[in-house]
Amino acid sequence: MTGKQKKIEIHQTAVLKPDGSRIRKPLVPAVEKAEDVARRAFRFSEEIMQLVNTLSVVPSNVEVVRPLTRSATSIGVNFLEATQIKTKKDYVARMKICRKEAKESAYWLNLLESLSDETRQKKEQLIQESIKLLKNFDSLAQRPK
Repeated sequence: MTGKQKKIEIHQTAVLKPDGSRIRKPLVPAVEKAEDVARRAFRFSEEIMQLVNTLSVVPSNVEVVRPLTRSATSIGVNFLEATQIKTKKDYVARMKICRKEAKESAYWLNLLESLSDETRQKKEQLIQESIKLLKNFDSLAQRPK
């Protein structure tokens, strides 16, 4: 393998059918999953900032907006740093930080008050996305580079 070629890690999983037999899922390069997670983390940050801009200015929301924005934007930044790290230990540590920030974002989203019905639905979607991101970071931390 030359210096420019990348080693692509392939993961294969098996799913059990009700009769107990196994079905093998197609092989998916881990690189594709990491790129997908990076895109989703970026989009999550964008959507949080859009939501924050629609909130009413009440004291409770003002106190929640800053930590929500920090935790949501920190997810993508820490994930990008994790993909550049050379040691497994540092990679896993960054994935844990990403997980913590996703969990924290869901917490701050739950604290938002005085939302319209449309904004409330968006908030619920963002909470679900933060949970999905959290699970992705758990999965990625289990199989360090």
